[in-house]
Amino acid sequence: MSKYKSSMQEYFRTYDNPIDEDTSKTILAYLKFYGYVPIEKSIRYVDRSYKAVFSNGTNMATLRFGRNMAVLIEYEGLVEISPQARIDFIKKEKLEYIGNIRDRSIVYTCDKYRKCYYFSSINYQNMKDCDFYNNNIPAGTMPDKVRDNSDIKPIMMRIVASGEFANEIRCMKENEDVYCGKQIKQIEPKQKYINQKRF
Repeated sequence: MSKYKSSMQEYFRTYDNPIDEDTSKTILAYLKFYGYVPIEKSIRYVDRSYKAVFSNGTNMATLRFGRNMAVLIEYEGLVEISPQARIDFIKKEKLEYIGNIRDRSIVYTCDKYRKCYYFSSINYQNMKDCDFYNNNIPAGTMPDKVRDNSDIKPIMMRIVASGEFANEIRCMKENEDVYCGKQIKQIEPKQKYINQKRF
C-alpha cells in the first residue's frame, strides 16, 4: 500500500482505504492544515464506505469516503446542523456557504480548484435548502465575481486560496475588515490613544 493511503487508513482506524494516493494526501493535508482531529471512531457501512468525524475545537467536520467517493462537510459550530463548506475531493470541487437563510450566497470552486465563482443571494432567492446546499442554480446564471487560482501549482494551496476568497466575500458582506483574506477587528492605534490621553 502507498504511503498516504496507509497513513489515512491508520489515522482513521479503518479496515481499508479505497481512496487513491493523491486524494489521500490532499485529505490528510487539509485536515492537518485546519487543525482537525478525529473525535469519534469511524463508522463502516455495508457498501464498504466510511464516515469519520473531526473537530478543530471551533468547528465540526464529517468525511464520507468510499469507492469513487470522498466528501468532507464542515459545519458551523460543533453540531451537524449548518454546513459551512463542502469539498468533493474526487470531483475536485468546493462549495462554501455564506450568509443565512435570508441572505445566502455561495463560492463555487471547480476545475481542479482552479476557478472560484461567487454567486450572490439574488441567485438563491426562494430556493429550497437541498437545492442551495447542492448549488442547483438555474442554468445560464452569471457569477458576480470570478477568481483564477490556476497559477497556484499545489492542489492544497488552491483549496486554501478558494477558502480565502470566500472569507473575503464573507467579510465584505458582514462589513468586517479584511487582511490577507483573514477576518480581523479594527484596533485603535496605541499612539493615537496615548496622544488623546496626554491632551
